Amino acid sequence: VYMTFINFILEHAAVIVAIIGLLYTTIKFVTEATQKKNWTALIALVMADMKTAEQEYVSGATRKEWVMSMLAAHAKACNYTMTDDDITKISNMIDGMCDMAKTVNAA
Repeated sequence: VYMTFINFILEHAAVIVAIIGLLYTTIKFVTEATQKKNWTALIALVMADMKTAEQEYVSGATRKEWVMSMLAAHAKACNYTMTDDDITKISNMIDGMCDMAKTVNAA
């Protein structure tokens, strides 16, 4: 019985390897797509927080500090695994948007 099973595996090894590779690729794709979708939701919440902070706080530094303090809660709500790189990207995005707003408002 065991020899029959071993022979079956050996005869179909290429197919088994291909199926495992396909499963790995599919899981990786679904995970990345989910993370990307959740990133979009997270950024939408950050943008909403920026709008709220604009109305609630006078100081630009206080506004950014409040928005950044909300990140962990928003990431959890969006089922997004936050990394230090993500935090840096969001911080830079906020700075860039503020710089752009200053330029537009000055014109």
